[in-house]
Amino acid sequence: MLFVEGMPLLYLELAIGQKMRLGSLGVWNKVHPLMGGVGLASAVTSYMVAIYYNAIIMWCFFYLFHSFQYPLPWAECPTEIVEGNITRIVPECDVAGPTSYFWYRVALDASPGLDQPDGIKWKMMLCLLFSWFVVYLCICKGIKSSGKVVYFTATFPYVVLTIFFIRGLTLRGATAGLMHMLTPKMEYLMTPQCWLDAATQIFFSFGLAFGGLIAFSSYNPSKNNVEKDAIFVSLTNWFTAIYACTVIFAIMGFKATLMFEHCVEHNIEVLTDYLQLPGWNKTTLTTEIYHERFEQNLTQYNLTGIDREFRHCSMEEDLEKGAEGTGLAFIVFTQAIVEFGPSSPFWSIVFFLMLLSLGLGSEFGTIEGVATSLYDLDFHPWVRKKWLVSAVLCGSCCMVGFLFVLGSGSYWVALFDSFAGSFPLILVALAETVGVGWIYGVDRSDMLDSEECDQRAMPSTPLITHLHGHRLNTH
Repeated sequence: MLFVEGMPLLYLELAIGQKMRLGSLGVWNKVHPLMGGVGLASAVTSYMVAIYYNAIIMWCFFYLFHSFQYPLPWAECPTEIVEGNITRIVPECDVAGPTSYFWYRVALDASPGLDQPDGIKWKMMLCLLFSWFVVYLCICKGIKSSGKVVYFTATFPYVVLTIFFIRGLTLRGATAGLMHMLTPKMEYLMTPQCWLDAATQIFFSFGLAFGGLIAFSSYNPSKNNVEKDAIFVSLTNWFTAIYACTVIFAIMGFKATLMFEHCVEHNIEVLTDYLQLPGWNKTTLTTEIYHERFEQNLTQYNLTGIDREFRHCSMEEDLEKGAEGTGLAFIVFTQAIVEFGPSSPFWSIVFFLMLLSLGLGSEFGTIEGVATSLYDLDFHPWVRKKWLVSAVLCGSCCMVGFLFVLGSGSYWVALFDSFAGSFPLILVALAETVGVGWIYGVDRSDMLDSEECDQRAMPSTPLITHLHGHRLNTH
């Protein structure tokens, strides 16, 4: 999908933005008056994505603020007191693990479903307000202010990824995770959802069809080699994806190993402490003996009158669970951070600063695509004031974003993610391809006059720096 879809569309958007010297809305109006809706669709899609994408930044701030303590709050399961003043680990946390429990029950405090809002979570609401305030400060002066910030947000993640790459390869179970990554499952290629997910990931990874790339490239020097930029960014994107994937699956293998070992230990405890099998105790019934003699025969034991039950233990299933949803960063990586020992708060701070830099870099490009379209419309004098346009965009997005701080907030994020950023982006990209290929014409070589080419101020920040914010998107 990267080579078939990503590179051509990236080249198309960079080239047309640099040639026309306009934002997405202005570009497609210039291609043909009836294509103005394509630019409008890009702006609306960018606006919708910006609304829910900031929820990820909000969650990062929540974890960052909780990282300034030792031990980390997700390092161990909480306990509860039951009848007889007996202290025990919360059963749900004992099954799911401390990082999963912290994510769902402390951070999200998730309700049972979308139809049960369960009130506003005030801590998360403060994080939402703070995240939008930070975004506004970075974009209030337009592309010049966001361009300087992107210098940091584009390079810092590579440093942190390298640290976690080295640490991830030294963890138990890293090999299992890497083998899971490298083992193809051809049956998935027969499902349309697989290809839709791949296409959507490329759109988010490059920032295609959002209008941001067209807006950024419109500030480029008119003689800039966009073909070279498109090839370089595409290959760098490919390398970064493989590199980050290796880090993620190594740590996923470690977490799956911990969950599997904990599950086996639970079953051995049931056999020795509760069923009290003759001749067996925790010393004699080792893990190896359990796998050889008991693992396949657990159903023959009667657990009547016992408040414990056997669990189904599967390394493969644990790996599959770890690869899904937004919990990848907030469940899997937080488990790895705990393994850094006394220095874990420091590495937690570094990791979530990295996620913030990635999220903010992508958010700048998304908002810039909407803002530039408003500048090009020039329908009212107030749209010439960049600080005011930025304030209106951030404020309105924040108001809608209050949906994400409810108990059902994670479901709203999933809903926006499913419908605001997949099919709309693909349809916009299809319209762009048709517009350039058959309406504008790919064989046209006429150039705009010099006055039109110089209508934009050209900041010192090169285009390639801005692209990194899109390229390292963590969606």
